[in-house]
Amino acid sequence: MIEGYVPPVGFDARLRPWYTSAVERYPDISVGLPYQDVSTEEWLVSVSLAMVDDEGQLIGVMAVDCTLEYVKSLMLQATSLTPRLITCWIKIDKFLYIRTGTFYIDPQIPLSPAYHRSFQQIQEL
Repeated sequence: MIEGYVPPVGFDARLRPWYTSAVERYPDISVGLPYQDVSTEEWLVSVSLAMVDDEGQLIGVMAVDCTLEYVKSLMLQATSLTPRLITCWIKIDKFLYIRTGTFYIDPQIPLSPAYHRSFQQIQEL
């Protein structure tokens, strides 16, 4: 929960995209599409993971919102350690990627939860 945040009456986290995506993608991690925070205007991305008990029953979803600046720093760090690695977020023929210390965002990528994306690391041959 966000410190000091009081959810509105009727709020159901189980209906939020980060929750439903985590449940659908279990046991994989779900990475959402970038969105702009209303209060800080920072660009964020939600990362979530469904949690299950020993019998495989859903007990909840753990989620964290990361700034794109933080994601960028992780990607820069990864490419500096493995210069032949290209880290990509791919959405059909459009992508957000990093390589050799440069961060690119395709301005045509729709930033809407209605679109799906996948996160892949592709190593050059």
